Amino acid sequence: MRDVTLDETGGFCLRAEVLGYPAPVVTFYKDDDDEPIMTQSQLHKTAKSPTGLYEILAENPHGSVSSKANVHALNSPKSRPESLSSLPP
Repeated sequence: MRDVTLDETGGFCLRAEVLGYPAPVVTFYKDDDDEPIMTQSQLHKTAKSPTGLYEILAENPHGSVSSKANVHALNSPKSRPESLSSLPP
């Protein structure tokens, strides 16, 4: 997987090609949490913020392999609040 920077839309896709025999069980984790966010194609939970460190783990009887990617968000001027002191009276 590769690091991703989100634009204003907040949409993103992490891609990984997983091959093995027998077919591996694939699990996704976020921010080093022990509870998976996704196993195979079942989404277990979503986060309020998509930013963070994602890990994919592929396991079969012969072993396991993992890959990590960071998801960052751009701070666009539209999403940044103004301080109260800069607002007109």
